[in-house]
Amino acid sequence: MDVSTTCKFCVKFAGNAPAGGSEAWDRILFASTNFVVVPTVGSIVPGWLLVVPRKHFLCVGTMADALVHEMVELRRVAANSLCTQFGPVASFEHGPAEPSTSVGCGVDHAHLHLVATSVHLLDGARQIARQPLSWTPVQGLQATAGYHQRKLSYLYAELPNGESWVGTGPRIESQLFRRVIAAASGRTDAFD
Repeated sequence: MDVSTTCKFCVKFAGNAPAGGSEAWDRILFASTNFVVVPTVGSIVPGWLLVVPRKHFLCVGTMADALVHEMVELRRVAANSLCTQFGPVASFEHGPAEPSTSVGCGVDHAHLHLVATSVHLLDGARQIARQPLSWTPVQGLQATAGYHQRKLSYLYAELPNGESWVGTGPRIESQLFRRVIAAASGRTDAFD
C-alpha cells in the first residue's frame, strides 16, 4: 500500500523519518527497513511500545509474508529489551477487515502493541468482553492473513509464553485488550 497523507502514522514514520520528535511517542527506539518501534500514546503500564510499518497497511493481515517476518524479528528485538527492563512481554493487534470500524480503535494503520505484562490477555478478554469471541490457537502473527483474506475482523494476542491466539466474532469491541490491561492494573478508566 502507499503512504497516506491523512494517516498520522504515515505522516510521522514514512520513509526515513528522524529518530526524534517533539513528543515522546514520536521517538523511534528501534527500526528496520520497513518498521519502527515507538512508545505508545496513553500507556497504561510502563513498558508499552508499538511496532508500526512505515507504509500504510490497514492491519498486519494485509501485509506480505516477508514484511510480517521482518515485523516479527523487530518485535523480538524490542520485546527482549522490554523484558530485560520490565519483565514478561505480551503483544496484540486489533485487525479490522475494513477501514473506519471500531475494531481498528480509530487508527486505520497496522500496529502491533508490545506490553510488559504478565496479564493473560485471552483470559481477561473472555472475562470482560460484552459479546463472546471464538478463540483459535495459531502459529504466530502470519496467521492473521487468512482471517483478513476471509474478510474477518480479528484480535491477535501473543502471550509471554509464546502462545498465539486469534479471536473473531460478529462484534469485536474497540480497545478490548487495553481494557483488560487497565482492569488488571486497577485503572479501569485508563484504557481510552
